[in-house]
Amino acid sequence: MGIWFSLFIAIFAYCQFFLSFNYPFVEQFTFFRFSGEYALSTLREPGGVASYVASFLSQFYLYPAIGPFISAMLAVLITALMDLNLNRISSRYYIPFLSALPALACIWLEADFNYYLSGTVSLVFALAISWAYLTSKRFCPFYMRMLLLMVCSWPLYYALGPNALLMVGLCTIAELNKSDKRSLLSLITIPVAIACPVVLYSLEIGNDLSFQLLPKGYYLTKLSAGPKCYYPWIAVLLNVILAKCLSFFPLLAENERTPRFDRIIRSVWLVAMQFIAIVAMMHWGVQQYNSAKNYEAKVFDYYVRTGQWMELLTDKHLRANQNFMHTCYQNLALSSLNLMGDKMFACPQMGFPGLFIKWNNTVNSSTLLSDVYWQAGDVALAQEMAFEGMIASRDAVNPRLLMRLVQTNLVAGNYPVAEKYINLLADTYSYSAKANEYRTLLYNDEAVLADAELGPRKKGMQGKGLTSAELVAADLELIIESNPSFVPAMHYFGALCLVVKDIPTFAKFIEKYHTSPALAKMPVHFQEAIILAYEKEADRWTELGVTSPVRQRYEQYRKTFIMHRGSPMLERKMAAGFHDTYWYQFMFKK
Repeated sequence: MGIWFSLFIAIFAYCQFFLSFNYPFVEQFTFFRFSGEYALSTLREPGGVASYVASFLSQFYLYPAIGPFISAMLAVLITALMDLNLNRISSRYYIPFLSALPALACIWLEADFNYYLSGTVSLVFALAISWAYLTSKRFCPFYMRMLLLMVCSWPLYYALGPNALLMVGLCTIAELNKSDKRSLLSLITIPVAIACPVVLYSLEIGNDLSFQLLPKGYYLTKLSAGPKCYYPWIAVLLNVILAKCLSFFPLLAENERTPRFDRIIRSVWLVAMQFIAIVAMMHWGVQQYNSAKNYEAKVFDYYVRTGQWMELLTDKHLRANQNFMHTCYQNLALSSLNLMGDKMFACPQMGFPGLFIKWNNTVNSSTLLSDVYWQAGDVALAQEMAFEGMIASRDAVNPRLLMRLVQTNLVAGNYPVAEKYINLLADTYSYSAKANEYRTLLYNDEAVLADAELGPRKKGMQGKGLTSAELVAADLELIIESNPSFVPAMHYFGALCLVVKDIPTFAKFIEKYHTSPALAKMPVHFQEAIILAYEKEADRWTELGVTSPVRQRYEQYRKTFIMHRGSPMLERKMAAGFHDTYWYQFMFKK
């Protein structure tokens, strides 16, 4: 028991430290619902039982430490069951490192969000059933076992998917006995089991035949899983074949057991070395199959989802000066903290794509853009990106984006559509409370307008329906015109003018809205741009919102510039004291 607990702690700690942000990211691609209709639709598909259990577990990935706990628990179950199976085949087989390989392979796969947890869950069931089968050899006759295995292989396949075939193969290998010729009859169970997916395929039930026969059936069918999806099977079969080979050698038979031999293979040092090898192997695989760049996006996605804006801005992996998506995350965080107009040029900027990245058909870009457009008040584009994100998601389900569709349809007044989505989310564990909160707003425009998040966006609705990303600037102008008190839209439009250095448009914007409630406290960078736009009309600076500290800093900027004009050190000198101003951005940055 001690070794299993130690293994659990090691895997849990590792997953918590290295993979903790994978779990909430994966959660949004599962949509477990506590309803009979969902249960029936899932269970009637091949592998339905494993999928249902996996989906149930995955819904808790949203909560801290639960994902690593589930991964560690499943890994220990696989390792322990593998060990029990191997001991039924050969009592001399005691190699924890090899017994743990199937579990390690599953953890590697779980680092890839295109892998279905049902592959790991079904492996647990398959090993548990094979252990029960091997245990039955003590009291169940050979032919009865064969008949039972053949009869049960079909329903087990329908419940577990391809891993049921692995279970049949494991049991068949375990039955082989060189001293009992009838054991060769056990080989017939393999084609009997394989016949099930073949029949299902001929009846047009399930996916492509190769996905029904092989472990790649637990990987997103649109993509190529590569060899890694076969690692759990290879690891299981390697252990079983090795254990069976050991059982064939008389020297290692049960009656040859010696206390000294047992002490050697079960010595603390040997077990400890294998334990270290398990952790090292796990780390190697995770580094291979958990892309660092993808993991960064998962971290930022989690911060956005949970509103941890300062954590996002201070994350050491934020490369806003190199990556448009990172800059976009950064600016979304600044806007959410109401700091965009005051601090954006204290951070790296990369022009228009740093505010609104180019959509590339992926779920990451769709989700980020939906969040950005929603923050800016462009409900139409937020809805469009939520739809695109749903389509791009694994199995085209995404409860997080479905919640965004609830919000956008409530704002747009499409109450029947919003109600349909609310009914779906109300059957979930994590989203039901928010869904039922939104249910109180259905068919009540006044209640929507009074909502702190939905109301300002409803006031800014253009009434144009879906639009396009190329028209985002025009959309923002319409939103501002409809609701001049909506700060995020005002700041995003002003920031857009500044990063593309469109000073004439910015000047028109300021002329029209400098007295609006959203600009009652003129953002610092807007003040700096006003000075550029009205450099020859200094008497209007105060009227347009320029404060005395900004005016004084401009005088310092101007004196420093004049002092070092013509010097090759000009940019460095200006950066030393003014790198966080729009004046420096306008003059020295592309």
